[in-house]
Amino acid sequence: EIQNNYVAVDVVCETNRVEAYTQDASISSVDLLSNVGGHTGLWIGISFLSIMELVEMLYRLIRYHYYILRGKIRRRNQEQSWLRQSSVF
Repeated sequence: EIQNNYVAVDVVCETNRVEAYTQDASISSVDLLSNVGGHTGLWIGISFLSIMELVEMLYRLIRYHYYILRGKIRRRNQEQSWLRQSSVF
């Protein structure tokens, strides 16, 4: 039964032409270095901005606590001067 269902197919090329595919880099080494340098500069800039924001936050935090402490000292001095004035009379 296999002999009755067997088919032989011969594939023949009509031409002797050969197609050759080549690949070239889509980006040159100069472009690659430029891109890497640009991205590095961008990340350094972002990092610098983050550091400056951190410095600003610390400055504001220190200034806030300084004003609170200064206000407490002024109130204490005013209370002491008021007590001195009231004890004189």
